[in-house]
Amino acid sequence: MKKYDMKKRDPAAVESVGKADALYLGVDAPPDYSEAMKWYRRAADMGDAPGQLNVAFMYMKGHGVPQDDREAEKWIRLAADQGFIDAQYCLATFLGAGGNEAEAIKWFKLAAEGGHPRAQTDLGVFYGQDNEFLPRDDREAAKWLRRAALEGVAEACYRYGVMLNEGRGVAQDDREAAKWHKLAAEKGLREGLFEYGLVLLNGRGVPKDSVKATECFRQAAQLGDVQCQYNYALMLLTGRGVEKDLEGAMEWLKKAAGSGLASAQYVIGTLLQAGRGVAQDFVEAAKWYRRSAEQGYAPAQDTLGRMYEDGQGVPKDFAQALKWYRLGAEQGFEYAQADLGFMYLDGKGVRKDYAEALKWIVLAAARGVPAAILNLGRILEKGLGVSRDLEKAADMYLRGAEMGSVECMKNMARVLDRGLGVPKDPAEAERWRNKAREAKAMSGWSDTGEGFDDPPAGGSGSRNH
Repeated sequence: MKKYDMKKRDPAAVESVGKADALYLGVDAPPDYSEAMKWYRRAADMGDAPGQLNVAFMYMKGHGVPQDDREAEKWIRLAADQGFIDAQYCLATFLGAGGNEAEAIKWFKLAAEGGHPRAQTDLGVFYGQDNEFLPRDDREAAKWLRRAALEGVAEACYRYGVMLNEGRGVAQDDREAAKWHKLAAEKGLREGLFEYGLVLLNGRGVPKDSVKATECFRQAAQLGDVQCQYNYALMLLTGRGVEKDLEGAMEWLKKAAGSGLASAQYVIGTLLQAGRGVAQDFVEAAKWYRRSAEQGYAPAQDTLGRMYEDGQGVPKDFAQALKWYRLGAEQGFEYAQADLGFMYLDGKGVRKDYAEALKWIVLAAARGVPAAILNLGRILEKGLGVSRDLEKAADMYLRGAEMGSVECMKNMARVLDRGLGVPKDPAEAERWRNKAREAKAMSGWSDTGEGFDDPPAGGSGSRNH
């Protein structure tokens, strides 16, 4: 289809549209939609595509005429059939909103091929998704998004940057992606600010800059981006890229939490539980954990389970603890897997079951949970539900000790002293004993010199690191 030539418009039609615009916008007088409609219609009847499109808008909005989608579509089509790309794009969006996606895509293509930047953006989005009317094609998606990005469309800049990051439809290039994310951010796009903030925070394609990253999150947070409200709160909480401000952090967390962000609800719970920046309140903490947990957020499910196990902020209830641990564990959250395993190990809320305990503890240990590694060593050392294996137990203690677990350091010293699964080595035992004392001192714990005897498997000591 030949593109509509704006230079060949009838001067009388151009004048009519100009008068209509002034009347519609209320230039030098209050807006007069009825009179504006007369002048738009005059231009439209001359075959002027911009006039026809404006008539369509008046029918869509019910300005100066009764609202009428059929009339609106008739006039949009007249303009679109002349090759007027603005009308082609409007017709595409009109049809798409009405559920006629197959024809909508046809007009998106025509408008995009005619050089309409928004149509190019939307067509790129369509190609990057699975839908029944247009086969997915990442190369086509990247092509159209790049064209729109070059025209300065903020969304296209952001989406093309994502494709460069992921190497979808285009060669993976973090540096090039950062350039497009920056452009999207500079245009004030919330998604662009969020993505460029992450780019700066992680140094992906650019040098790390937590100060600029924080500013991106702040701007997007003020624009209402929920994830950036959360991110900005975390920066204020930790003092990363900005002066630490616990009160400000809580304000932003509550905004994000109020929008239903489960991770924000969880962090509020942790602050209330610890009394960090707010008065310590276990009951209120448990309420926030529950809000988050009920949305399926695994860390909150695990922590709520622990509060039920300990009777902190809620009545002690092992059955409830088991329920929440299981929900988190089944999502693959390693700390919930460890805690669920410990319940089976200790017989809390359920009959002791070493096989079931071992299943969950092994999963958590493989993911590097220190308490799970410690308890797996104890299980192997004592032969609880498995054949006793002192050598593997010592391996577990060593692994945990090298990760910084004080309890594993103490157990490593013990097995080296006694030659349990390893050759006796008093000097090496003393080295681990000293490292345990140093680690305690650094964390502010007191060291009485006690606690180096055989520890119980599971129990209240099962979460010691």
